[in-house]
Amino acid sequence: MATRAINILQKLNKIARSMKLAKFTFEKSFNFLLILLPFSALISNLSPFMIEALLMLAVISGFLGYTSINTKFLKENKFQIIYLLFVLFVGVFNFSSIKNLIYGFKYEALYLAVFVFFNSISKEFDYKKSFYLFFKSSILAFSISFFIWVFSNNNLLVDLGYRNDWSTFFTGQKQAICQKLQGRNLCRFQGFLSSPNHYGLHLLFLNLLAKRNVLKFSTFLISFITFSRSSILGFLTFFTLKVKNNLKSWQIVSVLISFALIIIYSLKFANLSSIEHIQKFVTNIPIILNNFWIGHGLNFSGPASRLQEILIPESHFLQVLLNTGVIGFVMFSASYFNLIHRFWTLKKDNAYILIALFVPMLFLHPLEDSTLSIALFSYLGFEAAKLSKS
Repeated sequence: MATRAINILQKLNKIARSMKLAKFTFEKSFNFLLILLPFSALISNLSPFMIEALLMLAVISGFLGYTSINTKFLKENKFQIIYLLFVLFVGVFNFSSIKNLIYGFKYEALYLAVFVFFNSISKEFDYKKSFYLFFKSSILAFSISFFIWVFSNNNLLVDLGYRNDWSTFFTGQKQAICQKLQGRNLCRFQGFLSSPNHYGLHLLFLNLLAKRNVLKFSTFLISFITFSRSSILGFLTFFTLKVKNNLKSWQIVSVLISFALIIIYSLKFANLSSIEHIQKFVTNIPIILNNFWIGHGLNFSGPASRLQEILIPESHFLQVLLNTGVIGFVMFSASYFNLIHRFWTLKKDNAYILIALFVPMLFLHPLEDSTLSIALFSYLGFEAAKLSKS
């Protein structure tokens, strides 16, 4: 009897030690992941799958050491889980290869899978400390990349493994040094991320995390050198929601000046880009009818379509309709609005940033970027878990 009791105690001790190791691994891998995310394009040039590997390590160790799944968790996340299962169904239904399924799921629903997983992490993990590291790493990444942008017109990036080109992303190729302002020999600022639009939304997330007003104002000012209209409109939406009940004259003037600058930029420097976005959006709408209910598959349009025939509809909403059909779009909408509803009462700023993303999601594919899909939605997952448990 005593021997049996000792064996049970030894097994429990072994489990406790393994849990402690899992928690340690999760903390280190997740923190390291957040530190690297502001350098994600640079990291991908050096090691294409490092970000994904760290995320996988964090998920496995977090599942073993911190995850708490119960009836309450499943009930709170039912809209998100149902949509994720439907996305997997569409991927399997149109299965062509494991690679296509992984990439298709990544660009269609990784952000939501990240939210659901980190929403299952117990409240004993100090995520605020992790995102403080993310914020400091973002400042460091900005300082280095801004120096390169100002003093070398991004030419130093070639020595860091970037492609000596100023085009957009191509599958299997290194990151281009920049995207140029239309008709001008000027690189739009994008830090160490994959595009100026993604960097603008990275700044919006930093604005949410920033505690001091000078940092909040700085992130907004920096967004103008990205020349990303969707990001600036996202900022303005976010600010308008925050101050809607207490608008001051200087805030109204700032918004009007920002809108004027966007209009001038659109007409003088980005008219061709605007026309291309509109044309792609309009011409792809009729394709929805060809497979109305469950769509054409996860790799049909959007970033994942680069693996086969490229179809970029220039809208995440349209991408969801094309890839997963009307059924998928209804589930996506229910899932997204449920997230907004969960934050609306207790933490409105989190709801506001989700609403602010509507603008770039209408004109772009912002959720393809790992900085946004991993960093922002892991943060929101932690926040939702904290609010639920409190």
